[in-house]
Amino acid sequence: MLPDDCLKWIDGGERQYQWLLSRIEEVSDLRPPKGLSQELVHLTGRNHFIATLDIWDVDIADKAREIENLRKEWLKHKANDREFAWFEDKKEGARRCQCAWEWVERNDRFISKEQLPISNYQELLMYFDEAKFGSGEQKAVIQRIKQRWSRKQFDERTTDKK
Repeated sequence: MLPDDCLKWIDGGERQYQWLLSRIEEVSDLRPPKGLSQELVHLTGRNHFIATLDIWDVDIADKAREIENLRKEWLKHKANDREFAWFEDKKEGARRCQCAWEWVERNDRFISKEQLPISNYQELLMYFDEAKFGSGEQKAVIQRIKQRWSRKQFDERTTDKK
């Protein structure tokens, strides 16, 4: 087991937890053996993730190094949230996120049937985390959503004009 200092960066938020789970699934030797994964069923969130790390059967130094790499990846990933600052607007943020959901429904042919509607900033970030767009593609999608928003705003302002 690792000391708490190595794990204090794991905040227990749903977005971080989902992101970390997806990273674990990509690294096959981090997945718990089938018999042990059933024992983790009663745990959720941060506790589940830490238990998964605890039962990972590798040298403690290697484990600490991999967890530090995960921490750095998470910080780098979170730094890209600035691209979504437009959606975080206090006054219009929820409506902008709704507009993003409308765009996603119409344009993302890879959207899963289980995808819940995007209604807030956190859900928007989690959608883009899971979508795994390339950097250029993500910027293009955000730009298209902004264009759709501008068009909707224009249409609302000109409803009573010919």
